[in-house]
Amino acid sequence: MVRFLLIAVFILSFSIPGFASSNKKTADGLYREYYDTGVVSREENYKNYVLDGTAKTFFEDGGLASTATYIDGKRQGPGKTFYENGKVETDVNFTDNELNGAFSKYYDTGELERESNFKAGRLEGPTKLYYKSGIVKKEMNYANGVISGGASEFSEEGQLTAQEEYKDGNLVSRKEYEQPLSTTNKK
Repeated sequence: MVRFLLIAVFILSFSIPGFASSNKKTADGLYREYYDTGVVSREENYKNYVLDGTAKTFFEDGGLASTATYIDGKRQGPGKTFYENGKVETDVNFTDNELNGAFSKYYDTGELERESNFKAGRLEGPTKLYYKSGIVKKEMNYANGVISGGASEFSEEGQLTAQEEYKDGNLVSRKEYEQPLSTTNKK
């Protein structure tokens, strides 16, 4: 959960160059910045001095680190971050600079790690965490950015191991099962 929050903060702040709005003096066309080694570190498209089009950042080895789409200076549509090995780390969507819609996080080996939804920049609706095997690790719901309602935890074999109840982001109750309940819980 802590790693997800760090990634979410990273995505929201876009500390990687290329995601943050820029006041570059490029009127129109492609703008590039470079590492000291001469490798491109970021590419951005401008129209009338405003980010418009695809923005990309790159690792020092030249591999793609992130992509985002801008329309009139606002993040719109899909955005992705990548691991240095080239695999997708996160897959997100934006509407008017806010996370909106499906959010997916992947392990560095390519397997789905987390599925969530955002509405106006806040977590909303079901969230699922997965083991690398594809078995659901935890299911929970969010309302207006806070965990709410029931949450279930599962073993790597897909058996129910715990159930929790949340209200307004606060844990109200938790029940753990000594003998995991027999239930197959796959994607």
